[in-house]
Amino acid sequence: MKIKQYTTFIVSGLALILILLFPAIKKYWQKAGVENKAIESFKVVCDLEKECSLVLPERQVVLDIEPDSLPVMKPLDISITLNGIDAERVSMQFQGRDMAMNLAPFQLFSDEEQGSRQHFEGTGYISYCTITQDMVWLARLEIESEQSLITVTFELKG
Repeated sequence: MKIKQYTTFIVSGLALILILLFPAIKKYWQKAGVENKAIESFKVVCDLEKECSLVLPERQVVLDIEPDSLPVMKPLDISITLNGIDAERVSMQFQGRDMAMNLAPFQLFSDEEQGSRQHFEGTGYISYCTITQDMVWLARLEIESEQSLITVTFELKG
């Protein structure tokens, strides 16, 4: 009987330890994957009535959002064109610049690829701000490949 009690105690203790350590282990695994990648971050202020782009030597990211008036709680058609950047996954998240308002990230999907040019599209939305009608929104774009993680934050002014 004592062996069964000791076994139960040991198994329960190990299970408790694993439950407590799971967040740290998960974070380590995720971090280990990102550490091997080149990480770059950029910020661009955009007037949505004009072309919104980040231009780097031999690389370019172009953002197009329709409608450019950024209506709240209405579908926004998001289009990203990448030149000279090989992307496996592209996602975007809207967040408030001056207020902590985040919306869940959404995936953008590739619809064409021509040489060093890739095009991604998707639908997103911004939420209603109860404090101010003049919320400045940030479109945080993540471009991930096997070698790199590029984050471009577009400050949207309409």
